[in-house]
Amino acid sequence: GIFYGRQVQMSMLLHLFRSSVVLGDQPMMATISGYPGTGKSTLVNQIKKPLTDLNGCFVEGKFDKDARPDSVLASALNTFFGNILETNGGNSLMPMKWRINDAIGSGGNSVLFEIVPNLQKWMADGNSATENHAHSSSGVKRIVSDHRLKFMFCK
Repeated sequence: GIFYGRQVQMSMLLHLFRSSVVLGDQPMMATISGYPGTGKSTLVNQIKKPLTDLNGCFVEGKFDKDARPDSVLASALNTFFGNILETNGGNSLMPMKWRINDAIGSGGNSVLFEIVPNLQKWMADGNSATENHAHSSSGVKRIVSDHRLKFMFCK
């Protein structure tokens, strides 16, 4: 179908993505907001193909006024990594896996793996140390992990 009314926003999002590539693959995030029925979901569906054609990754989540933003983000990330596991096991995304491993460390992050279990599955990829670490968190480790998780999302 024909796409009306959001061409300016689509151009802005594509420009943002291209800018991130020019800046050396600097991760960027954009949010789309508006009243119900104003074309947000259609814009998201229209932007997916151009971004993936440019080797971009697309994580989407839908905010509800009653939902906590962290739970929406966790759900969106879990769906994203679940899709990677379903489509190709993420073999073509090794650089992303290495960057995530650098950010969370080789032992993994039990708090992150609890809220994004598909990330754990993807990162483990036969690595039993990562799988076991997610189940062995004491109170002290939990506090350290909580701080690390906040740091990772604020980085």
